[in-house]
Amino acid sequence: MEADILYNYIKNTFIPHASQERPILLLYDGHATHVDDRVNDLAIENKIIIVKLPPHTSHTLQSPEISTFKPLKEDWDAKLVAWQRQHIGVRLPKLTFSAFMGTVCL
Repeated sequence: MEADILYNYIKNTFIPHASQERPILLLYDGHATHVDDRVNDLAIENKIIIVKLPPHTSHTLQSPEISTFKPLKEDWDAKLVAWQRQHIGVRLPKLTFSAFMGTVCL
């Protein structure tokens, strides 16, 4: 995500939908393309504390990514592949997505 996109996201999506309790802590990876004075100024104006993770460490430092989402993704992938083998050429219908997702990690 480049700085312009991050700025627009924080301004137009994050701030309007974030809690009104301040300060807010925002964590994201510290890749050089995210560093921008406009993002920093916007954060200061809105009492958002930005903590940038060191580059190329988010997979290690973001524990939900490892402890929660990785097993979920692996189980989802396995069950989706099994479903696709039984329904060749068919997309998983939106109406059955929730029920199907409910079987993941059980």
